Amino acid sequence: MNGEPLMKRANVLLVAGALLLILGVALVWVLGKDDGGDSAEKKVSVLVAQADLSSGQSGDDVVAAGKVNTELVPESQVEPGALSATTGLAGQILTTNVADGDQVVATDVRAALLRTGSITIPKGKQAIAVTVDFTAGAAGYAGPGDHVNLYVNIPPNTQGAPKSPYAKLLLSDVTVLDVSNELTPFRAQTATTDSTPAAGRASTSSLTVLLALDAQQAEQVVFASSQNELWFTLLPKGQEASTTGGVDYDTRYLEGQ
Repeated sequence: MNGEPLMKRANVLLVAGALLLILGVALVWVLGKDDGGDSAEKKVSVLVAQADLSSGQSGDDVVAAGKVNTELVPESQVEPGALSATTGLAGQILTTNVADGDQVVATDVRAALLRTGSITIPKGKQAIAVTVDFTAGAAGYAGPGDHVNLYVNIPPNTQGAPKSPYAKLLLSDVTVLDVSNELTPFRAQTATTDSTPAAGRASTSSLTVLLALDAQQAEQVVFASSQNELWFTLLPKGQEASTTGGVDYDTRYLEGQ
């Protein structure tokens, strides 16, 4: 008679133990899920845009306006070169547009200060910056250290021009010291609102090219860029300087046709 209660109590203990085991396994499984079952993957801090960012904006202004913030992202979802903190934008300028929710990466920014320390002006030359249309400026293919030819195009009916329309090689074998598609970083306006945001600058509408020229050449380029149109062509290394006779409708334009 005494064996039956003992048996029942043993059965109860076994059932209770089994339930506790099941609950323990379930608890471990739930904790292991960690918000979607990705607990095994490490999460890292990355800088994420909290609003649409425009090329040319000051990184300091973007941070001050709260337009970027750090977020924890699974390591497999981190973009190459992603910035990890707002300090990565200190003293920087955005060089491309960044959409709301996108990670800010190192290639999206550059230093705000001009790279004067990396520019060496040849003796007897001076550095002159010329802003031209993106395509006319060799579409960004010319870089520091390259050599270019400069052509001037005189549009039709240009006042004072001996010939128009007319195109001619202006200068040959000119050294490029630097190239930038940003004139300066635009600063956030102090009184902007959501309805009147600070204007941005298209990153591919123009190029600013820094050239090494002597004084006379600089005069020619200043006049041509302000009165006419300049076009650049990229030269291969070691090519000798060129000369041309110029082109208009009466001379050489339709030669061979």
